[in-house]
Amino acid sequence: MELAHKLIRKLRAYGTLVMFSHTIFSLSFGAVAFLAASNGRPRLWTAAWAALAFLSARTGANALNRAVDARIDAKNPRTAGRQIPRGEISVRETVALSAACFALLVVSAAMLNPLCLVLSPLALSGIGKAELRALSRQAGLFTWNKPAYACLATRVPTGTALEAGTLRRGEEAEGALMAMGFSDLNGYRSGG
Repeated sequence: MELAHKLIRKLRAYGTLVMFSHTIFSLSFGAVAFLAASNGRPRLWTAAWAALAFLSARTGANALNRAVDARIDAKNPRTAGRQIPRGEISVRETVALSAACFALLVVSAAMLNPLCLVLSPLALSGIGKAELRALSRQAGLFTWNKPAYACLATRVPTGTALEAGTLRRGEEAEGALMAMGFSDLNGYRSGG
């Protein structure tokens, strides 16, 4: 019985450390986005993997933030009572929790689809738009200073099946318009 109480206390401490109650609250925003992306008809397993990816990413990021800020938190009277400065949870434990969460994020991404898996390192690296533009410029990519373009899938009317041929035709149409000198455009397929 004592072991069960210790385990529960430790789980509560981890939950407080990573602000899990805030994560549960913010899950509603992820759920709304997911419902919108799936036209309100998500598959159960896809929804489960998406929720797990969201929860593990946020929990891992919060844990890593606590580990990185541990010394600062210890010096600040407002944060000195947190789990790491108090010695309730070690930095090593917190980093291990973060690594486990990020591994779970990658597994979840792989279970969602190949594109999510390919993009997951960018999400984990913390590379933002500014860094990505700088890296693109260093690599000599012509798109380094272009405005963001919407995904080709957003150019297809809601409820239309996303098929490779449809997306390819849209990309070819935009390419043809750009070859004529038009720039910063998005094509949108309407009708049949």
